[in-house]
Amino acid sequence: ALREEKLRNQKEGKDKEEFDDIILFEGDVKISVEKDGSKTVISSDKIIYNRTREMLYAGGKVLLEQTDKAGAISTINATSVLFNTSTLEGIFDEGRIIQTETNSLNLPSGSTLVVASDTFARNNSGTIAFKKGELTFCNNENPHWKIKATRIWLLPGNEFAFFNAVLFVGNIPLLYFCSNLRMLLP
Repeated sequence: ALREEKLRNQKEGKDKEEFDDIILFEGDVKISVEKDGSKTVISSDKIIYNRTREMLYAGGKVLLEQTDKAGAISTINATSVLFNTSTLEGIFDEGRIIQTETNSLNLPSGSTLVVASDTFARNNSGTIAFKKGELTFCNNENPHWKIKATRIWLLPGNEFAFFNAVLFVGNIPLLYFCSNLRMLLP
């Protein structure tokens, strides 16, 4: 169920080419989507929602906060988001995801998972694929360590996968992994 939580301006109409029902929200917009016990709140300057296809586009400064049924919270900042409200799948541009508590990854108490990427996507199984990304457990601007890779996957079951990855300590490259590397969290 899509719900408007905060908005300044709303226009409704039909797409001239596809004849889909379109709603345009402008201003300081906040929309929530609830499905299967999880709640996703999307805040942005502008949101376009296609009711026929159940697709949402958010542009400008986008903040997406997702709380799953167990209470785990993920926060995503991005410049734009294309989001399917029925499957909760999405594509994010110039984004950064921060998870402080999660049940899909067994993080130690007090840990924070931070992944930033030019482009990333999340499918309905919970797998998140990152293109040209950086992963760390330090939420500082200059983390103590990070892994940079051309591809990063956060997989269900406490697993990561990397392709063409470099481990940095500070700004110093320490290890290079040219092939696919899978890691399992404790």
